[in-house]
Amino acid sequence: MKKVLLLFLLYLLLTPAFTQNQANEFCGTIESKDPTFDPIAYQKFLEKKKGEVAEKNIINLPLAIRIVRRSDGTGGLPEAEIDEIMDSLNVRFANSNFQFFQCGDPQFVDVNVFYDFDRDLYADSLVTYNIPDVINVYFISKIINGASFLCGYASFPWNNQEYVVVKNDCAMNGSTLAHEIGHYLGLYHTHTTINGVEYADGSNCIFAGDELCGTPADPTLGSGNVDINCLYTGTSKDGNGDSYTPDPTNIMSYSRKACRTYFSPDQFTRMEFYYDRFRNNLACQSATGIANETFLSDLELYPNPASSFLKLSFETPSPAFYELKVFDLLAHELYSNEIKGNGGYVEASIPLDYLSSGIYYLSIVQDGKREIHKFVKE
Repeated sequence: MKKVLLLFLLYLLLTPAFTQNQANEFCGTIESKDPTFDPIAYQKFLEKKKGEVAEKNIINLPLAIRIVRRSDGTGGLPEAEIDEIMDSLNVRFANSNFQFFQCGDPQFVDVNVFYDFDRDLYADSLVTYNIPDVINVYFISKIINGASFLCGYASFPWNNQEYVVVKNDCAMNGSTLAHEIGHYLGLYHTHTTINGVEYADGSNCIFAGDELCGTPADPTLGSGNVDINCLYTGTSKDGNGDSYTPDPTNIMSYSRKACRTYFSPDQFTRMEFYYDRFRNNLACQSATGIANETFLSDLELYPNPASSFLKLSFETPSPAFYELKVFDLLAHELYSNEIKGNGGYVEASIPLDYLSSGIYYLSIVQDGKREIHKFVKE
């Protein structure tokens, strides 16, 4: 009886700790410096971007989905969740020139030892299932990292192996996959010190921290210093004695996962730089998903900001159906409708009275093409 009681008490003591560890699962990407980085080439790229016309030339990036299951085919990420995961990813990149689509149908990796994946034991062995010229994304039941667990990890463009790995339970939180894609396209954590510690006043932001001045210095965020309203509550100071004022909404931070909704403009630019250098081979030979591009060149959204209704108008050369969806910043689908264009001028109104004031995204899908546009509800 004493042994049973002792085991029960031990269970009570360990369970909260385990739950807390699960709640604090973070990224396992191993940060390293780009050994080929050319600051002159980067500055030339920045100057080129400044001189470009401010319009979107959508870069469609293909994701090959790999669902890891047990050897008998059980378990694994439900396929029904993939569309929502893709929508969430695209909403977080909606202000960039990047959009993502699924290349081919999901493929299954039915291997018991990969189901609860021990990173120390199997390291990069997943890449044997890679296909070339796409972003290979592996969804796994559990990622074990020594005595802890991970939500995901990815390879940098300058790494030899290429992959993105996401734990199933983190796939639907809206920010983990975007975070790992950020690494895949060359972004550091906002709190990284691999390039030296960034000062809170930003005086060394060009070469320290994440090497981006558009992301404020970050003392490493988490649930302990970011409240449920996504406000920084910490009191950390840098080596100069200055208080940090980090951004808890930045996707490349360790802030609460629900708070991470934002990439800065210079983060998008840096991702384009690394796309041009390392990832411009990405293409899909068997796309079954929806590619993203600007296909309605004469589209008008008005008024914006809007109050009761958001109106849209465009011309269509032939009869076609258009699917309209509205998402919030966390990629929750709030509205869905289908309209038909009979050829010629098309008009539609989307009711907004049910929305609170804030920023939202409108997705328009037609015949394998998608556009995403931001609007403001007053």
